[in-house]
Amino acid sequence: MTRGLATAAVACVAALTLAACSSGDSSGDVSDAGGEVTTTTLAPNQYFNGPVVEAAPNPLGLKWSWKNFATFQQQVISVAGGTTFYEVDWCEMEPTRGSVTYDDTDEIVEAAQRLGYEIYLKLRVGSCWATGSTNVETQGAPKVPSEMPLDLDAYAAWVTETVRHYSARDVHTYAIENEVNTKNQWAPGAADYATLLARGAAAVRAGDPSAKVADSGLASIGYGTVLAADQLAAGDGAGAVATYSAFYARRIKKSGSGGRFVAVGSVPELSKELADDDAVRNRSFFDVTVAAAAAKQIDVWQLHYYEPEAELAQVVAWVRQKAPAQAIGGWELGVAWPGDDYDPAQHAVETTQLFAGALALGVQPDIYLPEAFSPDARDNEIWRGLWEPSGTPRLAASAFTQLAHATSGDGNTFAQISTPALTGLAVGKGDKSTLVVWSASGQPSTLTLAGSLEGATASDIDGRPLPPGAAVTVGASPVYLDAAVAAAQAVAALG
Repeated sequence: MTRGLATAAVACVAALTLAACSSGDSSGDVSDAGGEVTTTTLAPNQYFNGPVVEAAPNPLGLKWSWKNFATFQQQVISVAGGTTFYEVDWCEMEPTRGSVTYDDTDEIVEAAQRLGYEIYLKLRVGSCWATGSTNVETQGAPKVPSEMPLDLDAYAAWVTETVRHYSARDVHTYAIENEVNTKNQWAPGAADYATLLARGAAAVRAGDPSAKVADSGLASIGYGTVLAADQLAAGDGAGAVATYSAFYARRIKKSGSGGRFVAVGSVPELSKELADDDAVRNRSFFDVTVAAAAAKQIDVWQLHYYEPEAELAQVVAWVRQKAPAQAIGGWELGVAWPGDDYDPAQHAVETTQLFAGALALGVQPDIYLPEAFSPDARDNEIWRGLWEPSGTPRLAASAFTQLAHATSGDGNTFAQISTPALTGLAVGKGDKSTLVVWSASGQPSTLTLAGSLEGATASDIDGRPLPPGAAVTVGASPVYLDAAVAAAQAVAALG
């Protein structure tokens, strides 16, 4: 029972019913959220008391703030069918020893499923009596970094019982901590995390032998320093400088920018940055994750990525080189764009490119985070939301919704498109297909719709039809081609 509660288990509430409900049949309103979506009413839930959403499976997902959910309820439903996640802290679930409560998380899990999403859980320790710390999270304050438990047996028992509890509620994927390479998420070092990950992974499987375990998901900014360091160690100084500069292109300190990285133009300058404490910490936690994959402690490499789409393929290839055959899931993807040069139209283009590119590389699910900027959480927006805090859609929201609808459905296949002129994603839908293509060079080129593509319809990233004809111009902004042939035939016709 995933991506929504089974309607047979739904209780009909007469005061809320939108349409007749009997014999467990799905009925009610129909809307366009990743294809046809039906809704069925059930008893109220403090987080979501609307009708249950039954959506077609979707490889894309969305992470939203439950605190601000009322503003974004319809937006969340509009791309239903995919995956979301929620963080749970041992210290919040058991604020005093022996007083475990699942009530709030139970409602969130149920609400996400009722909204049409599969939900994953990130299991964090937090900081409290269990860690012997006085740095305790207070109500309404930002989360404090997790610390090492004083009693690993007690920690493992909490993980096992929590997983057993949520396995019965159809949750089967768990991560151990979150972004441990950042000190504001995990206070100790890499060796302690390696110990915690091993115990936590074993405890997850004790609670649910069929569960999948993910690592913490290294923060996106960590990959650039580790990859550049590897290239430098291999003797490719020029390549290392180029990788670092391209990866952090939007994060470099400059006028009008909120960047935090220093520009480098030489190997000595790069070496100085790679010797920084944060860069060294990134390396240590990356190595722990690689070792965990090799030891089969994790089933999923949790990818967080907010940098230029053009660098994604290199990062994914490098992860696969270090952790062969490891499944990769894009739990936190989006566009980081600090500073006042933010361009909403370019954000929309890059959102389509990034998520189509991730699917083309075999990375899924791919979850957009955040749905919107939370002004009370920080002073300025770095990770750009799809919607304004008011709920008003940005251009990127329309682009993301279009891609979610184009990729939803049972049994779809996803493959990379790579020709001298074009790059993108091929979505196979049996004897039909959708191609999402853009210029490999950024320069416009003319694509002739001939052969298997004859009669294909074209649209832009917002789903607006392009003028019909025998050719279409494809530039940096992705174009959708809907063809009445299988994906392999459609791709072959691209030349």
